[in-house]
Amino acid sequence: MAEIVARVGKITGQALARDPDGNVRVLKSGDPIREGDVVQSTDGSQVQMLMADGREITLNANEAAKLDAEVASPDLPDAGDSSVQNTPQAFTRISRTVVGRDGTFSFDDDGGKAAAGAEQTEGHSFVELVRVVENVDPLAFQFGTTRFPLTDTIQGGAVAQPLVSAGVIVAGALDSASDSGLKGDALTNDATPTLAGTATPGAIIEVVTPNGVLTTVASAGGTWSITLLTPLPNGPASFPVTARDTLGGVATTTISLVIDTAISLTAQLAPASDTALVGDNLTRDNTPTLRGTGEPGASITVTSPTGEVLTTTVAANGTWSVTPTTPLPDGAANFIVGTTDAAGNTASATVSLTVDTTISLTAQLAPASDSGTAGDNLTNDNTPTLRGTVEPGASITVTSPTGEVLTTTVAAD
Repeated sequence: MAEIVARVGKITGQALARDPDGNVRVLKSGDPIREGDVVQSTDGSQVQMLMADGREITLNANEAAKLDAEVASPDLPDAGDSSVQNTPQAFTRISRTVVGRDGTFSFDDDGGKAAAGAEQTEGHSFVELVRVVENVDPLAFQFGTTRFPLTDTIQGGAVAQPLVSAGVIVAGALDSASDSGLKGDALTNDATPTLAGTATPGAIIEVVTPNGVLTTVASAGGTWSITLLTPLPNGPASFPVTARDTLGGVATTTISLVIDTAISLTAQLAPASDTALVGDNLTRDNTPTLRGTGEPGASITVTSPTGEVLTTTVAANGTWSVTPTTPLPDGAANFIVGTTDAAGNTASATVSLTVDTTISLTAQLAPASDSGTAGDNLTNDNTPTLRGTVEPGASITVTSPTGEVLTTTVAAD
């Protein structure tokens, strides 16, 4: 692997690098630059490179530079490279010439005869020109990197143009696993729902929640999903979603949903069917009406002891009622009531009552008032006593021929 000759410093905008094999990568601060890499600053950008020898090279917008060995390790000449020692031996190396006004010159080489008085046959076969300088401190020259437009050609190969995003797509919705109500209605009883969707493969997905930002990466198949960690309160919720690719492409969407984790339900015997003491759940109505309250729009299912299933929907005012069509036998009866709202929340209740559609009653003249033959209902008692049997606890009302109304309650025996 080629030697690291620089590292990326500050970047404004976007910068790219292409290695000698043609592989292109997006640069970020701190990235290494190796010998032979071509660095590019895209439109509106600027990149600073920190060379291994401490120099800084800055590429402005739409500039590129190849960091070869000459740029990476510049030859810094000293005074000896650009001067001639002030000795006769040194000056024998110089042939005089005059530079013309047009900047050209020429000279004749004496083959070194001036040095020895005779023709020289050894040594260099070329004439060496050196610069005569004054006696000054050694000089060091820093050579700037050659810059060229991004459309130039380097060593027969075109410099890679800036990579441009081919476009990013993103879509999202409440995941089906969290869509607890009607599929696609964006209503859920999941307080930590899963959001899912599609996006450009490899895109970074950011979802803004009321409790912070969650991130993931779209799979190779172009799908993504994120599950919230902190429960959300009931009510509407919106989640801005952003997808970004590595080349700066961006796409956004928003997922809107409603959290509903609550439901209510009450159920009881309707007053019209409560034929005994109000609230005692005793009725002589063998097809009693049940009623109650619930969440408007929620479904109500009532299962009768006879097996009959009754259904209805909670009205806008939050009330409901059902009446069975199959008569109940006398005795205890339990109705199972269930409700489900649009978000999938459920609740249940039981209504227990007693059906009593029969009663027995006997009445006769009491023996103490039967002054004649027993059982002949003939008496000389003008305020006779009546007696009889009936269901314990039942109320008795006796109306006398005089219009007097007498009442009593049947004893436990």
